[in-house]
Amino acid sequence: MADSQIEIHQCPDCQHRQEVTVWKTLDVTLDPGLRDRLFKGEINGFTCRKCGMAGRIKSSLLYHDMARQFCVQYYPSEVIDKDDFLTNFTPDGNVIVKGIPSNGDSYQLNPHVVFDLRELVRYVRFRERLCEVWEKE
Repeated sequence: MADSQIEIHQCPDCQHRQEVTVWKTLDVTLDPGLRDRLFKGEINGFTCRKCGMAGRIKSSLLYHDMARQFCVQYYPSEVIDKDDFLTNFTPDGNVIVKGIPSNGDSYQLNPHVVFDLRELVRYVRFRERLCEVWEKE
């Protein structure tokens, strides 16, 4: 299920505060238009209504493709330096997934982790291409 919320963000240039939609989860099987919006840079971005400065919202984002059975978890790179963030991972770098039953779909228990939104888009495209190639077989 796709999940977003309205948050108040402050422009780093002019300090103007405005409401911005911040996406936490994109379920592109239920809403394929979210994939296109992500690829166009329309997800978790903002343009200041006062000065026009454009920027990105630094918020984690889960990309979930139920049809192709993969998910990608994006985290802003700044979190790598936070010890409490690292407690969400096993020593070998796997995410400790909470809230998904262990008998659930195994792909959800092992999301691919990225720290750059462009890498998220590249990885999604990689997985889509793999599906296209293997569906031809």
